Amino acid sequence: MTYVINGNVAEIIYLKEIIVSSIALLLIPKSIDLSIEDLIGKNKLLPNYKGRMLEETGDTVYKLNNVSETIAEIATTYKEVAATVLETDKEIYEENRNLFIDEFLNNIAELSDSILYDDITNLENGILDDIFQILTEKEEIDLQDLSHVLEKRNSYILGISDRKTNEQIEDDITEMIKAMNYTYKISKLSFAWKQKINENKKTLSEQLNGVSKVINSVAEEINAKTDNNNEKQQEEIQVLLSQKEIEITDITIKQEKNKKYVVTIYTKQEEEVSEDLKKIQKIEEILTKTLKEKMILQKQKKQKNGAQIQIYSSEDKYTLQIGIAKTTKTNSKVSGDSNLHIKLDDGKYLIALSDGMGSGEEAKKNSSMALKMLKKLLTVGFDKDVSMQLINSTLSLNSGQDMYSTLDMCILDLYKGNVEFIKNGAMPTLIKSEKSIKTVESISLPAGIMSHIDLITYDMDVQAGDIMVMCTDGIIESKTENSKWLEEMLKSISTQNVQKIADLILSEAIDNNYGTPKDDMTVIVAKIR
Repeated sequence: MTYVINGNVAEIIYLKEIIVSSIALLLIPKSIDLSIEDLIGKNKLLPNYKGRMLEETGDTVYKLNNVSETIAEIATTYKEVAATVLETDKEIYEENRNLFIDEFLNNIAELSDSILYDDITNLENGILDDIFQILTEKEEIDLQDLSHVLEKRNSYILGISDRKTNEQIEDDITEMIKAMNYTYKISKLSFAWKQKINENKKTLSEQLNGVSKVINSVAEEINAKTDNNNEKQQEEIQVLLSQKEIEITDITIKQEKNKKYVVTIYTKQEEEVSEDLKKIQKIEEILTKTLKEKMILQKQKKQKNGAQIQIYSSEDKYTLQIGIAKTTKTNSKVSGDSNLHIKLDDGKYLIALSDGMGSGEEAKKNSSMALKMLKKLLTVGFDKDVSMQLINSTLSLNSGQDMYSTLDMCILDLYKGNVEFIKNGAMPTLIKSEKSIKTVESISLPAGIMSHIDLITYDMDVQAGDIMVMCTDGIIESKTENSKWLEEMLKSISTQNVQKIADLILSEAIDNNYGTPKDDMTVIVAKIR
């Protein structure tokens, strides 16, 4: 009654309030039976948003799973077709020979009057096999080669001068040799395209499988049910936020595999910057109090209607310092090296380095394409294994343009204190700790050379004070007579400043070649704190 009369919850009670309260108390019977339906009717005044959301979620998951299954089936079809690709050299040779013979017989159909026609079109005498063998070895056949084949197979152009003049015989032979060389070039091109198409089917199958996996993982994430403990926490947070006059439309709480909390809050509309900052601070305090863990704003997205999506997560236990030093090859305007360091949506940190084949514009194009794809794929939720396969297959599709790039990446979990290394044709990564220096080496080819890569991931825990050094081959190979020079240098460096370390390594690598960079050089130094 105190609150109703004067809006005060403090324990300051006046006599008039005591009197009013007492009268009200006396008027209330000991028991009362009320029918809620008599008061508000049987119709629901408010829609059951939660039930409707669950129905919509189930429908979305169903549709996503159907799309995922359809794409997976298409991928399987391409894979089955691509499985017919010839693998052994003998099979490839025979297939190419058969293709040549078929094309050749079609091309000489109009040369049926030629003196060579009957012997050459007889597939049992082996003449066409010998001709194809010569074409395979020399790319072209001449009159002398053809004479040797005919002699070997006991086929002679003698005793037929009564039917044709010498000039006509020469014309027949010339026309037949032209047909052989022309057909071989065409059949070789056709076979190469056929092989390329089959390889592309394999690549497309892998890409479609990757997309299918991503869609499936999105469906699983949507379908993931929040446990009762999280539901209670959500309700508690909503109550606390409403007491602070912070209106939200929805909230979800998810705990990652590494036990890190990720809270997504949907608010109604934008506010002034100063007010927004105050609101964020209040939300962080409430989340920290409820979840018993320091929570901070990780990302904020604005929607077209003015609403906001705010993502809060557990504060990392470690921080990261990064230093980068790089230079271009002597007389080259553009470096073929590219680097990237970003924080991903799941809170992990990505550091990546790519070295394009060669140097200059083309090398830069290759390396930057690889890292742009990597950034986009990991940002939208693709698994790192799938991302690497998609990048590799994309570069492989352009392998005719020599689009090869090394890929060197590490994904740091600064909450758990863990790092994953993924390498494709990249230089070793050195990790300097208090006691020793560890080396992580690559055993795979650069991305784009093979249509498929067997991805190998190296996983290790990190400690505060650990220093990681990633670099391109221009750094390591600057001193060819001593491949361990960087490791020895790292042992002797006493400074803890990552930028100074990067600058020192680059300077030493340049000095190794008498002050002129003989290749593009990039070094990334990262320290865990």
